Amino acid sequence: MKRLLDSYQKLFSLHEINKDLAIRLFGAAILLGFIVSFKGWESSYLSTLNAANNGDAICWPMFQGCYDLFFMNRRPHGYIQNTIFMSMLGLIFVAAYGLIAKKYVTAHFCILILFIWKAYLTSINYMANGNFDYYHTAFTFIFLFLPHKRFFGSLSIPLFYFLSTATKIHEGWTLGTYFTSMVTDLPLFPDGTTMLWTNMVILMEMVGAWFLFSKHKHIQKTVFAFFVIFHLYSGTLVGYHYPLIVTPALLIFFGPLYKPFHSVPLDRKAIAGWLLMCCLVSAQMISHVIPGDEKLTFEGNFYGLYMFEANHQCSILMTNENGDIVYRADTTSARNRCDPYNYMFRGQKKFCQGETQSKISFKQTHSINGGPFYLIVDEADLCALEYKPFSRNRWIKTEDEAKATARPRENYYR
Repeated sequence: MKRLLDSYQKLFSLHEINKDLAIRLFGAAILLGFIVSFKGWESSYLSTLNAANNGDAICWPMFQGCYDLFFMNRRPHGYIQNTIFMSMLGLIFVAAYGLIAKKYVTAHFCILILFIWKAYLTSINYMANGNFDYYHTAFTFIFLFLPHKRFFGSLSIPLFYFLSTATKIHEGWTLGTYFTSMVTDLPLFPDGTTMLWTNMVILMEMVGAWFLFSKHKHIQKTVFAFFVIFHLYSGTLVGYHYPLIVTPALLIFFGPLYKPFHSVPLDRKAIAGWLLMCCLVSAQMISHVIPGDEKLTFEGNFYGLYMFEANHQCSILMTNENGDIVYRADTTSARNRCDPYNYMFRGQKKFCQGETQSKISFKQTHSINGGPFYLIVDEADLCALEYKPFSRNRWIKTEDEAKATARPRENYYR
């Protein structure tokens, strides 16, 4: 048994947890992240058998047969989902005890089970891929599997900030139209200053974030304070979830426990960490290699961070062969992303199953950042559509191909 425990500790570099308070606190922050994520998922309908049977759950584009993996029901139709989530809460408590009592194998194994469960839920639910979950999944992977945990845990934070600017270099942020096209504009700041603040955020995330590693004390602390304030401010829009995922890691690695790195790990053990960083960059670039504005077409948009990528409004209309409306949706919330794949997938599950399916037409108009509505989907046969996850889908029109139809009204954040 001792040999097994020793092998486990060596395999997952648990000695780093034992010798570094920051890594132990990082583990505690990851447990907090599980609580925040699971709180919303515990009662979610979209991971249940009912959601699959009703065609409401959405699979990932590269895994459109995910319904075969659904097995849970929630109250009042059953208690499997709620029971499993309460078991996961128990594991969170056991893992916390393990970190406090220095039983790191126990803590690590519990977090590993939590990670596997979260990976399962994310794999069957396309709508469970929030930005905060990208952060948390990467943090957990680093804590569980990588050597040089402190270095790669620290590096992931400014890297995520940098990657998020890939979505912000767009008129929604560079011109501030994400906010100025809403009734309420940017919270707490005077009208007319929006573009100043949005571009400051872009500059700090793209360039300033790397000064979190500065050996100059005052520069490092100033940048650190900026991002702490930024995350607290972001809660006025996104609530507690995002700040509770990111801010604890920021405080742990760049707050009072910050220690400058005197060298970059380039040994064999660091290969896995650098591969993870490359994977994060590659995922962010997918939407940029597919032609067209991913804010409008959403092709490749959800493989990387998407943040507040644009202020969305859209209208979806599906009719049968007799011209009867079988589905209609009109959205006004800036955060209600209008992904054509979502409507295609749900529409096909609801109207294209069985032998007696009728031909359903599918139209979608989409406006971003207060610009005109564009008719980006105009298809006569919904059931004949296929979605390619990593390349252009010709049935979704780009901004150069789509026809402008009207102008939206100012809307609200939610």
